[in-house]
Amino acid sequence: MTDIRTCLRERGPLLFDGAMGTCFAALPGRAHQQCELACLTAPEEIAAIHRAYLDAGCRAIKTNTFTAGLELAQGQGEIPARIIQAACRIARDCAAPYDACVFADIGPAPEGAKLSRGEVYCREADLFLAQGITCFLLETLPSDDGAAQLAAHLKRQCPQAFLIVSFAVAFDGVTREGIDGRELFRRAAALPEVDAIAVTAAPGLIGAVLVGVNFAKGLALAAGKPLVPVHHIRGHVAANYITWPGLEPPFLCLIVSGGHSHIARVEDYTTYRILGRTQDDAAGEAFDKAARSVGLPYPGGVALDRISRDGNPERYPLPTPHTAGKYDFSFSGLKTAVINLSHNAAQKGEVLAPEDLAASFCRKVSGILWDKLEAAARDTGAQRIALAGGVSANSWLRERAEQGCRQNGWQLYMPELPLCGDNAAMIGAQGYYELLAGNTAGMDLNGRPYMEIDSGF
Repeated sequence: MTDIRTCLRERGPLLFDGAMGTCFAALPGRAHQQCELACLTAPEEIAAIHRAYLDAGCRAIKTNTFTAGLELAQGQGEIPARIIQAACRIARDCAAPYDACVFADIGPAPEGAKLSRGEVYCREADLFLAQGITCFLLETLPSDDGAAQLAAHLKRQCPQAFLIVSFAVAFDGVTREGIDGRELFRRAAALPEVDAIAVTAAPGLIGAVLVGVNFAKGLALAAGKPLVPVHHIRGHVAANYITWPGLEPPFLCLIVSGGHSHIARVEDYTTYRILGRTQDDAAGEAFDKAARSVGLPYPGGVALDRISRDGNPERYPLPTPHTAGKYDFSFSGLKTAVINLSHNAAQKGEVLAPEDLAASFCRKVSGILWDKLEAAARDTGAQRIALAGGVSANSWLRERAEQGCRQNGWQLYMPELPLCGDNAAMIGAQGYYELLAGNTAGMDLNGRPYMEIDSGF
């Protein structure tokens, strides 16, 4: 068998095919069908390939069912079921000792088949679900409406399943424009002007984190570049370094997003001391749930902020939650108060004024956030204050922070609006400082769903 590291260096991240190890990639000269039928005729050979990827640091492998998809498209059922059953058994047995994920690779549905693309995807997904596989990958073209059909089917059949859809650059190595896709990947793998590969490794939805981590590992290994794991929330802080190149630690930072609400002292570029945090819901989560209660779309914070400027912030008095920690937050009670307002109004046949509720909620949340941040700044003697995270785009919070810092004589730093939400630039910025600090990782790097900002990988 070809050595996996040699393959990666010679052929680049194409081997990982969207961060998931594949049988046919490590078997030069063999057709898809030969590799997948080997699940039935030579399972140990297939297992050896999976283990090679796992030994190389891959923590998510995918089954190989190209042939199964083709057979299903022609109305066949027995051969696809046998292939999928065998492929899943081999992948699960290999992944277990490594605590790795097994993804179902949904096969293609060619034009002119007896079944539509969506029908093929759904039937194939059912075969995987029968084997206990709930993580799915679909590589297709943007024009394929079967992806939406598959997503709806999985939601009905298995609510805990999740689906990653990748819009392909190429199929069988050739793009729709006739360019050799493998050559594109080989050129990308060289990366002559790149010093390192930075990737969000924690915290976050583990499926998305794993895809990114494993692709970054493949790219770093293929290009011979250092791999730099980045904490997602540190990345939000680093968005300020892009907007404000002169900003240097130490400074005090309020980090507010959909899943996190912290007050942290940024001691240096890679050292943080948490002073306060939410005790229940994050600020962004409270925005989303409050917006939903009045029929506004996701993301709720953006929708509430947009209509709040036409509202009366005095219309609906809202409570101020209390916490034991001086700098801690609590938004669960506030969120519940908004939901109760909505329910009570519906029971009485009354209609809430969304603009007024949005204004009342935005003013209350921004006031809570600023009051805690102001107290921390006074107690610590901080002179430089920063905001970070998706909620830092909220116009009420930005205005409150500008007013408060002006009154106290503090310097305020906020990211530009396009850098407030999740973005690659902020991860690259923090990755730079992590690299300078020597915080690199090997091929054993794994994604994490939870991780404190002051912890290391």
